[in-house]
Formats: sequence, structure tokens, C-alpha cells
Amino acid sequence: MAKVIFRNSDFRRYRIPFYDYLCEKHDIKFIFRFNNEVPNKYDYISLDKRKSSYWRDKKFLKKYIKTLLSDYDVFVVSIPTSTISVLGIILAKIKRKKVIIWVERWLISKNRGIKGVLKHIYHKMVYKSADAYFATGSRAATFCIRFTNAENKKVFETMQANIDMSRFKPVIPEIRLPEDHIVFLYFGRIIDWKGLNFLIERSE
Repeated sequence: MAKVIFRNSDFRRYRIPFYDYLCEKHDIKFIFRFNNEVPNKYDYISLDKRKSSYWRDKKFLKKYIKTLLSDYDVFVVSIPTSTISVLGIILAKIKRKKVIIWVERWLISKNRGIKGVLKHIYHKMVYKSADAYFATGSRAATFCIRFTNAENKKVFETMQANIDMSRFKPVIPEIRLPEDHIVFLYFGRIIDWKGLNFLIERSE
């Protein structure tokens, strides 16, 4: 049984089966941003809801650093380019522990100018520091291989959802709209790199 530190973003209830499976196989210490009603069965630390930043929550930082300096085998991290994640990656590398990056994105936007170039280099350095990648889809897996030149054997592809959707019958709602209307459906988190803002700007 491996000792794992899992720095996830926020606790999500739909991921409970996934978290439970990890706990069955490994000794897991979770790092969540906020508590969000995390069940007591999980060993975790989280940011104080009254704090707006990891770096402003001194109590959390002490627990986090203590956890990173403890005895463990693997550091798993999502949102790897955030400063709090990079701290964990650096300490894991110093301790010669394995680093696995949880990858949901499928592209890195190329911003112009010196700032954009430096940001691109920073992202590449962080991603290339991983020993393996947990990609949540085929596009994410392809991104890992192309962006980091990683070998296929280092990229583990899975589905993001933890529910067997084949067990459900789709319900088609009866929506009556004029024929000249265009309807856009969006599913998932609203984050910058998905480009939803371009759709909104062009529809105004």
C-alpha cells in the first residue's frame, strides 16, 4: 500500500466513488482547497473558508508543509501550475518522490509578448517535472504527450465522470424555439481556457 498525498482542487461529491477506491488501495492524505462538507472518513486538510488565499492561511500552510515533509511515496496534484502546487512538486522532487499530474486541460493558450512566452515556459517546466500523467480524456492525454514529449506509457487515460451513464435513459425536453434560433449547450466547469467567453462575446 503506497502512501499518497493527493492535492485536489475542491472536494466533489460525484468523485466519492473514486476517492473511496483510492483509499481502499492506498494510504491517502487529501489536500482540498475548501472543506465543502468532506466526509469524516477521509484524512484531509483544507483552507479556511474565511481566507481567500492559501498563503494567507498560516494554519493551513503549517499543516501543508508538515504533510509535504512527512514520509510518503507519491505526490498527486491537479492544477499543477498554481504556486501552492508547485511548492509541493518542488519538495517532492527534493525528497525524490514520484509526482503524478492530474490533467484535465487539452491546450495551453499561446499569449503574445514576453509575459506570454515566460508563462508558456513556466507551464512546460511544471508539466515536464511529472513522472506520470493521469489524463481525464483522450484530448487531455494527447495534450500531455505533445506538450511534454512524454512517452505513452507515462500517460494514463481515463474518463472524467465516475458514473456509468449507460444505466440512464436520456430525456429529451420539449423546447419550442423559432427555427432561426441557434442553441448552444455547455457542460462542465466554466474556466478560462475552455473559451466560453468567445462564445458569449460573439453572441452579443
